[in-house]
Amino acid sequence: MEPDIQSAMATVILYAGIFFIISIIATSFILWFLSLVKKKSELLKYKKIIVHPGKFHGDDVLSVAMLKFFGFKGRVVRKTEKEITEEEFDNPRIIILDVGGRCDFTKSNFDHHHDKTLAATNVLLSHWLVDINVLDRDVRNNLNQFLQDISDVDCGVIPGGGAVTSFNGLVLAFNSFNTKDKTESEIAFHKAVGVVEQIFEEQWCRAVQSVEDRKCLGTLEVHSRYFLINPHGRPLIGWKEYALKNDLRYIIQDNSRGGVEIEGIDSEKYPVPVSDKQTFRHNTGFMAVYPDFETARSHAVEMMFTC
Repeated sequence: MEPDIQSAMATVILYAGIFFIISIIATSFILWFLSLVKKKSELLKYKKIIVHPGKFHGDDVLSVAMLKFFGFKGRVVRKTEKEITEEEFDNPRIIILDVGGRCDFTKSNFDHHHDKTLAATNVLLSHWLVDINVLDRDVRNNLNQFLQDISDVDCGVIPGGGAVTSFNGLVLAFNSFNTKDKTESEIAFHKAVGVVEQIFEEQWCRAVQSVEDRKCLGTLEVHSRYFLINPHGRPLIGWKEYALKNDLRYIIQDNSRGGVEIEGIDSEKYPVPVSDKQTFRHNTGFMAVYPDFETARSHAVEMMFTC
């Protein structure tokens, strides 16, 4: 009977463990979902966005797209500065973007044209979204380069309006050739906002993942002095920056096309050398693929003496 009892107890413990893990995952998901719903509901308080008419640019289109992504459901109205009333300027539930010559977070006014020391509207708005707890501060910091580049083009820090293939250049391409036709301009503006909202969503997801990955990097095993071992089944964002700070040179992780890869932080300084253990090696030496972790680890031991 004892083996049967032990087997039954082992089964109970196993299922209890599985239930415990599932409950933790489920609780984390519910808390994350409720947090996201709360953040998105915050912008439901705001009833209108005012943005300038005519030719639109990367900063104003991105600002509207960000607000819509985070849950804004009100109207988007395009007005000149002269058409905006004092009541609208003073109403904190009306968000005024890139027009009006005023920057006042308490009144939801976000223009920068009157003060050359200010960043463009998209950057101003991102800080306000942090202040009202819609955008996480760490996530916003991870978005900073994306946001700042758009601002630098708009403010002339990057001269010439940026490259045609840059974010700002691509948004400009949405503008209607017939700028006097308000209907065409409106259609083009909202089309640009829809596309940019999708782009921002991808940037935001990557920034959120980056925050989580940076926490994870410090827990990874270091193999043969210079090699991080990533067992998570996907690349970790920010691993090269972490490796540089900690005198590490390579990462061993699953390859998206199968097998396991060794990737270096710099293909010129630390190329992955040729080995008969490899199933593939990029011609620059920045990475190579192996059948499994054991084989990759084995080559890492050999590489340790030449790093």
